[in-house]
Amino acid sequence: MKQPKIKILVAYHKDCPIIKTDCLIPIQVGRTLSKEKLDMIGDDTGNNISNKNPNYCELTALYWAWKNQNKLNNPDYIGLFHYRRFFDFNNFNESFFYDFSKKTCDNFGWNDETIIKYCQDYDIISAPILDVHPPFKENKTINVKKLYKISHRLSDLKTTLKIIKEKYPEYYKPAKKYINGKKSSYFNMVIMKKEVFNDYCQWLFNILSEVENSITIPTDPYQARVFGFLAERLLNIYVRYLQSTNKKLQINDIKSIPEGKI
Repeated sequence: MKQPKIKILVAYHKDCPIIKTDCLIPIQVGRTLSKEKLDMIGDDTGNNISNKNPNYCELTALYWAWKNQNKLNNPDYIGLFHYRRFFDFNNFNESFFYDFSKKTCDNFGWNDETIIKYCQDYDIISAPILDVHPPFKENKTINVKKLYKISHRLSDLKTTLKIIKEKYPEYYKPAKKYINGKKSSYFNMVIMKKEVFNDYCQWLFNILSEVENSITIPTDPYQARVFGFLAERLLNIYVRYLQSTNKKLQINDIKSIPEGKI
């Protein structure tokens, strides 16, 4: 059986330790706005939205991968990680990592052999699906909508739901069920088969484009990352919709994401 080609973009925005394998591809996000050019590919080549990085965050790498698959040698799977957040492919279950030594990479499965072996059995691999907590209150659970209201501007989420209802009505019921539920994944981290990835990106960026035309972006630099925050929720909605409509799809959530102290 031929091994699938897997390309997982690892989003970087500053100079720090880099991991690079055939499967793990470092990419500088927001490169068109940066004074420092890192020694890796940038999200400012080909068809790109690099200049929107302050509002779209790591999604500028996702968009770049969607629109420039030829630069990735037309992979069978495409994914997105962060420079200090990776999936734990070995269920090593440590909370932190401090380097990209061979021992660290072997522990967490950050090598091509392990990544290919893990991914080839699935159509979608998502970040862990966790209970939703208020900030700093892990003994209490709340729903997705309430957490968004605490952390961000609720009107933006309502606008997004309105657009889903108008443009993609079949997604509206799963969307309502998700935001009223108490479980979610985060970070816009995912690995998908190419066909699913392309469909997801078409859906995602169509919705976000409509939202962008319908709201005023906050002036606060953190809240200005609004489309990254909304996309975290949209990924959950998209995956849950597929789970309810396509029983043949193999979907799995990874069990942990160690945080890099690098």
